[in-house]
Amino acid sequence: MINPGQILQQHYRAIQLIGDCGFGQTWEVDEGKDVTGMISQGYTSPEQYEGKITRQSDVFAIARTIVYLVTAQDPTNLPTDPQSGRLMWRHHATQISKTLADLIDEMMANLPQCRPQTTEDILERLANYNQQVQAEIEPTQSKQPAPAKKNYLSDFPLQQKIQNFKSKYQETTPKVNKWLGNISLFTLGAIAVLIAILPEAPTTCPLKLDDNLSCGEEILIPGSAPKEKEEGVKAFADGDYLQAVKLLETARKKYFNDPEILIYLNNARLAASNTDAYTIAIVAPMTGESQALNYSLEKLRGVAQAQNAINLSDNLIGGKGLTVIIVDDGNSPEQAVKIANNLVLTGQVLAVIGHTFSEITMEVAPIYEKNKLVLISPTASASKLSNRNDFFFRMIPSDATMAQAMASYLINKSTDQQQIVALFDNPNDIYSESLKNKFMVSLSAGGGKIVKDMNDSFDLSRTSFNASAANNRVEKQKATAIVLLPDISTLAKAIEVIKANWQLNLPIITGENLYSNYTLKFGAQEAEKNVVVATPWHSLNSPDPDFPLQAKNIWGGTVSWRTAFAYDAARALITALESLPERQELNRIALQQILASENFSSEGATGEITFLPSGDRQESRIIFTRVVKSSCSPLGYTFLPLDYPVSKFSILECD
Repeated sequence: MINPGQILQQHYRAIQLIGDCGFGQTWEVDEGKDVTGMISQGYTSPEQYEGKITRQSDVFAIARTIVYLVTAQDPTNLPTDPQSGRLMWRHHATQISKTLADLIDEMMANLPQCRPQTTEDILERLANYNQQVQAEIEPTQSKQPAPAKKNYLSDFPLQQKIQNFKSKYQETTPKVNKWLGNISLFTLGAIAVLIAILPEAPTTCPLKLDDNLSCGEEILIPGSAPKEKEEGVKAFADGDYLQAVKLLETARKKYFNDPEILIYLNNARLAASNTDAYTIAIVAPMTGESQALNYSLEKLRGVAQAQNAINLSDNLIGGKGLTVIIVDDGNSPEQAVKIANNLVLTGQVLAVIGHTFSEITMEVAPIYEKNKLVLISPTASASKLSNRNDFFFRMIPSDATMAQAMASYLINKSTDQQQIVALFDNPNDIYSESLKNKFMVSLSAGGGKIVKDMNDSFDLSRTSFNASAANNRVEKQKATAIVLLPDISTLAKAIEVIKANWQLNLPIITGENLYSNYTLKFGAQEAEKNVVVATPWHSLNSPDPDFPLQAKNIWGGTVSWRTAFAYDAARALITALESLPERQELNRIALQQILASENFSSEGATGEITFLPSGDRQESRIIFTRVVKSSCSPLGYTFLPLDYPVSKFSILECD
C-alpha cells in the first residue's frame, strides 16, 4: 500500500516524466525535504486511522499530494468545511478549473466508496478533460517532440500507463498557452503520473481461501465437489481461466442443477476473454442448517440464471459482462457483519443481493447504508426493514402484505361464523414475530379472533414444545383454524403441529417459509389434507411465462419463489446498470439513485419491478397453494395453486 512519503519521494522523477510526455515545464522540487514528518497528518485517509486500507486510500493520498503541489500549502495548514468535512484549498489554487478541482475533491472524499474506484476511471476523466483545457487556452505553434530522455522509472507498466494517457490526451493535439495552460497541463500530468505509480489494482476476488467469498477459486457449497468441479475451481485459483472454462463446462453438463458451477463458469469465461465486467455479490448461508443451504441454492439459481442470460446476450450490459461473487454468511450475525464490512471495502462490488433472513438483514443493513452500498433482498420480508435507509431495496412483498392476504383468506372462507385462530410462531425471531403481529391486526380488523396462549403452548421456540399438548389446547379454545408462522429453526416443530392435527382436522394456513422441500419430504402426506401455503409466486401462473420454462431447461426442473425473486433482484440491478446515462461515471451512489428514481422500472419473472420510497416492492401478489401428489417430483409431492385444476396439472407436470 502506497504511503504519501513514497509519493513525494517520487516527485522529482515524476515531474521529469511529465516533461517527457509534453505536459508542461519541469518544476523544481526540493528532494532533500524530510517528508516523513510532513505526511503523518493531512495525507493519510480517514479509514487508515481506523486500521482499514483500500486502494482508494492511495487515491486519497495522491489527491492530497496534488493539493500540496498546486497550492504550496501543507494540507494540515488548510481549514476544513465544518459541515461537509472537505478540505478548503481552492482559493489557494485559483488557476485550477472547477472541473479539475471537483475531481481532486472527489479523490479526497471522506468515504473510500465515494472516491473514483479504479485507476482507469481517473485517467479516462483526465483524458476527457483535455477538451475543456483546449477551450480555455489560445492556440500556439506546435512544439517539436522533445528528445528522448533517460527512463527515470524503469517499471514498464508505469511507462505504458503514462503513454496510454499521453495518447488519449494528444488525440486532438493540445496547444499550450501561457501560465494557465501550463498549470492545467501540469496538474493533469502530475495526477496521471502519480496514479500510474499505484500498484496494479487487486482483483475483485483475491485468491484467498477460507474467506467465505469466492468468484471461482474455492467451493463454498459443502458436499458438492465432484472431480470436474474441483479441478475447474483449482484452475480458476491458478489463474488458468481457459482450462477452468473447459473443466467447468464439463462439470455443468454432469451436474446441471448446481448453481455454483454456472456462476463460476460465467466468471471464468469473462476472465478468459478479458471482458470488462460489472461486479455484484450474492450473500447466503452455505454452512449451518441444511434447510438454510437449500434456500441458498434456490437463490443462487435465480442469480446464476440472470447472469448467464445477460452474459450470453449480444450487447451484454453496454458491452460489459456481469461477474458474481458468492459469499457465505453462515446465517450467523457475527459472520454476516464481518462479511458486510469486507464487501463495503471491496470497491469493485457495486451491489449486494442478500441476505436470506430478516434477522440477519436487520443486523447488516446499517453497514451497507453507512458505506453507500446497495443491498437488495429477494427474501427478507419483515416490516421493520421498510423505510430504514436509502440503500435497501427488496423484491418480496413485506409481511404486512402477506399477513393481510392470509387473514382475508380465512375470513372469506368462513362467512357464517367467526374465525377463531390458534397462532403458532417463534417470538424470538424478527420475521416470525413481525408476521404474527401484522396478521393479528388484519384478522381483528376483519372480525376474527386470536386464541389466547396463556402457557406459551403455541411458542415453537420452546425446547419443551409438545405438538399434541398444543393441539389439545387448540381444541379446548374451540379454534376454527390454525396459523403456522415458523422461522427456519422451527420448521420441524411446525411439521409436528401439522401431523398432530389429524384428529381435529382443522384448516391450517402457513406463510412462505413452509413452501419448501422440507415440508414435502417430512409432512406432505398430512399436509395434503388441509394445509394451505401462501407464496408470493408460483411457476404455473408466473407473470413472465417464459421464465419457468427457461428455468426448467437450465436446472432440469421447476423452481421456487426464492429463485424467481433472486432472479428479479439481479434483473433489477442489470436494468439499473443499463440505464446509467451515457458518459456518467458509474459508482455505487449512481446505481442507488437509478433504483430509487420514480421512473425506474424493470421486468422480471414476477412481473414489473418498481420500488416505493420505502424501498419496498410496489407490486405484490400472494398465491395460495396446496400439497398434491406428483409423479414427476422426486419427493412424490409438489405445491399447486388452489385455483389450478389437478387434472390439468397432471397432464402438464412432466412436460
